[in-house]
Amino acid sequence: MPRFTPFLCLAVAAAAGCSRSGSDTTSTDFTRLPAVLAALDGAGPPILYEGLPHPRSERSVFEAELEKPHVRLHSEAFYRDPISWKDADAATLATLARNAGSFAPFSGEKKCNGYHPDFAVEWPTPAGPLQLHVCLGCCEVKWFTPATELRCDMAVNFHATLRRTLKRYATNRPATEGNPVSQPPADERERPHGTPATGRTP
Repeated sequence: MPRFTPFLCLAVAAAAGCSRSGSDTTSTDFTRLPAVLAALDGAGPPILYEGLPHPRSERSVFEAELEKPHVRLHSEAFYRDPISWKDADAATLATLARNAGSFAPFSGEKKCNGYHPDFAVEWPTPAGPLQLHVCLGCCEVKWFTPATELRCDMAVNFHATLRRTLKRYATNRPATEGNPVSQPPADERERPHGTPATGRTP
């Protein structure tokens, strides 16, 4: 399995501009990761949901989108109908999500408008649904299994792969400045034109 470098993702999140309002009680105990990943054993094909706009930075758009059919997954709002995606993309995401090197311990609140899931991936498992909530702006994920939960950071390569993959499935959410899926990555916005992205810290 490849290993991923987590550090640049922190710089990307800071440049994206994530401070959390309110409190978040999701555990950040990174020692839970092996149990979380083990819960994927025997999982069926993953289902993809798209998140509504950010309820703080895009409040008016969020409130308008709440009029559309939606569901709540662990208190977060997602468009009701799952998005159809290619088997190859689903398989790639599932493979990377099983790799412990795709994740890093939670590094603290980011300097933006707070964690908000842009997408959710749900796997059916023998014990019940398992969900991975993805915040592309904060470079964070939240895992929810039938037995435990975990909030942690993404390694930069995993974040980049997710962003490239999930951008193709942005279907319902309006394209706004607050939508990280419709904007260039923060490191690309800040990088001088013509400078290659290395995916590594200096």
